[in-house]
Amino acid sequence: MKHIRLGEVDSTNTYALRHFRELPDGTLISATSQTSGRGRQGRKWISPPDRNIYISWVLRGVDNPGFLAGLGILYFLREQAPEHEFFLKWPNDVYCRYSKIAGILCEGAEYSGGKVTGAVAGIGININMTPDELAVINQSAVSLRSLTGMEFNLIFLLDSLENSLNSVYIRYSRRPDLLFEAWKKENWLIGKEITVSDSGGIEKCGIFSDVASDGGLILEYPGGGREVFRCGDVSIKKGS
Repeated sequence: MKHIRLGEVDSTNTYALRHFRELPDGTLISATSQTSGRGRQGRKWISPPDRNIYISWVLRGVDNPGFLAGLGILYFLREQAPEHEFFLKWPNDVYCRYSKIAGILCEGAEYSGGKVTGAVAGIGININMTPDELAVINQSAVSLRSLTGMEFNLIFLLDSLENSLNSVYIRYSRRPDLLFEAWKKENWLIGKEITVSDSGGIEKCGIFSDVASDGGLILEYPGGGREVFRCGDVSIKKGS
């Protein structure tokens, strides 16, 4: 797995998209800081220098890069802080209880016949941010440091994350169906009452009953009927 390590960059995803054609499948691009880091739906991703992991993963021929990236991050975090409970929050976040610790932004880079054949999975993981630094984020967030009280070596963690992503990629190449089942199993919100805010900002409440074969969220309404969401923001009441 090729790994390009950068200093400050506008965005690792932007860099990966700009150089996509020349980068081998599986290439990782990491940076010490981002000046224009971004999350889903155009949100800004706060990227202070030498505090967190900012990395993008070049993937070709993968139906849903978010599955691979999500599981790779999840296994990585469990290795670093096994005393804490981490789970996948649909569609592309990793949480510790009710607080976000990592996010994924997948962007298409190559297309054939109207289908994405190459993509970049941007990954941001909160590592050494202090509680005061986390407080400026516009949602509940944690870092490995705030959870454990320890400061982490980012170079060592990048190597560990690389190994985790590579392991997931190998599993996907052998049995993509089993990897999908593993991803589905880690979606802790399945079976719980949630609120989904769609792309138009309309909120709909119901039970997260299942995940469709393409990764869509299946929402069952209290009065009957169901709807499949393929994008949107999900929230859950504490204590659920």
